[in-house]
Amino acid sequence: MKSLPIKMFTIYILTTLFLSFFGPMKYYNYDKLLVFLYVIGFLFCLYLGYAIANRYKIVLKKKPQLSHDATMVIAHKNQKKIKKFVRITILIAFFSIFLEFFEILIKNPAAFSLSNMAGNYFEINLENSSSFYSIPILFRFLTGFFRNASIILGIYYWRTLKKSYKVILLTQLSQSKNGCET
Repeated sequence: MKSLPIKMFTIYILTTLFLSFFGPMKYYNYDKLLVFLYVIGFLFCLYLGYAIANRYKIVLKKKPQLSHDATMVIAHKNQKKIKKFVRITILIAFFSIFLEFFEILIKNPAAFSLSNMAGNYFEINLENSSSFYSIPILFRFLTGFFRNASIILGIYYWRTLKKSYKVILLTQLSQSKNGCET
């Protein structure tokens, strides 16, 4: 029972890998062997780390009991840090979207129409395989965590966000809704 979560995660990863190879949707521009080796290597390292962590017991010092006021001060400081993190992730996500928008405008100035943006994105990036690996796409890949975190945390902290951050978050949500989110 102790290893059930890691087994479920492994099944999920292998099912996703299988669907990417043989599934209903075709994925372009990747080497299946390298992806397979990368995923298997990742799962091997994951299991190795899991086995090492289960072999050794880690004993932590018992924390001293804090008063209610001290706990509230710590919670307030953590809340401020989380709100700052949310604002930063929203800005990173917006910058990622802006870079792709700017790249499309440079490659195809007629793409300024927002209704044609998704079609132009796929036309520019998938027809010409040499341009598929561009700086905005690399940046989008590297900032994927921040974009996803901004969606989750931005919705959770919606009431406390300033209006400008709400607009940026809505821009990101509409962009991810159009199927351009990776």
